[in-house]
Amino acid sequence: MPNTIFRTVAAACLLGLLALPAAAQVTITSSEIPHQIGDTLYQKYNVGTATVQVGNPGGPHTWTFDTSAFVGRLRYAALVNKDQTPFGALFPDAGYATWVVSDTVSLVMVNFWLMEQSELELLGMGWVETDSMYAVRDTPAYHDLSLPMTMGTQWDANTSWRMYASDSMWSEITRHSHSGVDAWGTVVIPLGSFPCLRVDRLDSTVTTFYVNGQPLTADTMFFRGYEWWVENLGSVVWAEGPEHDTSHNFTQSDCYWVLHNLRVGAIAELPAAGAIPTFRACTPFVGRTRVPGRERESFELYDVSGKLVATQPGLSIGAGRPAGVYSLKSRAGETARVVKIR
Repeated sequence: MPNTIFRTVAAACLLGLLALPAAAQVTITSSEIPHQIGDTLYQKYNVGTATVQVGNPGGPHTWTFDTSAFVGRLRYAALVNKDQTPFGALFPDAGYATWVVSDTVSLVMVNFWLMEQSELELLGMGWVETDSMYAVRDTPAYHDLSLPMTMGTQWDANTSWRMYASDSMWSEITRHSHSGVDAWGTVVIPLGSFPCLRVDRLDSTVTTFYVNGQPLTADTMFFRGYEWWVENLGSVVWAEGPEHDTSHNFTQSDCYWVLHNLRVGAIAELPAAGAIPTFRACTPFVGRTRVPGRERESFELYDVSGKLVATQPGLSIGAGRPAGVYSLKSRAGETARVVKIR
């Protein structure tokens, strides 16, 4: 699943946007992509499968996204100076970072971004958990948007990163996506009605696990997702189709969130230095690990004797388990991979 970035605008600008009809297609430039440090955006998101109406290409369309069915599921994205985060030194070229916190997961995700006139790049990500934190850089940087963006704009992105369990054990993740603006019109969200563009993303990720330099297993995950963009508010809706389903007009979403509130110029409270665990760069298998792109799936964890010891979500494999080497299988019964928890 792709990570998006926001910037808020003053109330007067919002009122002006609310009054604009969707009489013409929107063009979004780099100056209209959210990147103002100090703003915080609040999203409502669905946990599990949600029913959505993504519609068809072309336009003009009107899309209405009602969040009342999953009220209470919240997360916020605070735009911060990269040096406010524990990982700033690893991303000296970043223009800003987003500090993303959910109300249901004890995990902070930090995204590092570089805004240029012709594109928006994701440089990498960091995670802060209860007892560890880690970061990875994308190689090359992930080409998130081509700018200016208008109806018909298309672009491709290829990147990879490596996540180490030890010097001899690691996962290599390769990601490819093709994106294009395929529809336009008006999007209706809790903040109001806005002229918008819709981006169609087709994404595939291959995760290969290595031991002593030899590949053991490879998992491929692909999906289609749609993202609705508004001038000066950025991405306001994301709807991701079921894994391994590339249907254009899907009606069930495995990952669905909607912008519902904003706070201008108020930086979210970040943890004090003493509350941040020791940083371990690129060592995610400390105390627990995650399965990139498959955080919502359930996995079975087996000890060296072959005994099933836990069933856990891909977001937090190994949580609460003692250090050691385990086998990990999806509940669909795919070939086991080896993970090391220490």
